[in-house]
Amino acid sequence: MDIAEFLKEKLGEIVEKLKSDPKLLEKFKAQPDVALRDVTGIPLNDDQLKAVEKAVKAALETSGLADKLEGLKKLF
Repeated sequence: MDIAEFLKEKLGEIVEKLKSDPKLLEKFKAQPDVALRDVTGIPLNDDQLKAVEKAVKAALETSGLADKLEGLKKLF
């Protein structure tokens, strides 16, 4: 499986696991490569890990922004 397919299939799952487990999220922030290996269970090479890490960070940032916007909607 190439990295694009992997991300397409697994990105949402990885992000949800990180968001639902504060300890795992902290581990991701401190050691993203180790946390991603733990979450995926797949031996990704360094280039693949960097691509997944970048995509997961972007998804987490987007998700955080969406959560904040949802909170603002409740004010109005």
